[in-house]
Amino acid sequence: MLRSGEVHATTRRPETPRDADFALRIDFKRGEPNPHRIFQAADLMIRALQGLDATLVGAIDTKIEPIMVLEEIESGSLFIWLRNILTATDDEALKKT
Repeated sequence: MLRSGEVHATTRRPETPRDADFALRIDFKRGEPNPHRIFQAADLMIRALQGLDATLVGAIDTKIEPIMVLEEIESGSLFIWLRNILTATDDEALKKT
């Protein structure tokens, strides 16, 4: 397990995280200007997927909240591994107030 501030180099390709539901892969050309565009693209894609999750889950049950969790980031071409979690509001506690 890595501790904060530790850096390790390896030639071994990282394995797909066991708990990940899907990955976003963003290829890029090295040496191109405006490197922030890669992270902006990732941000926009993640926000769009979160919005889609909220819309779909809201159609099923408004007490369920989808939560997206970052599982892993791989170097090279950017791979962002994500996992979805659903949480439900305890509506019994709301009825008592």
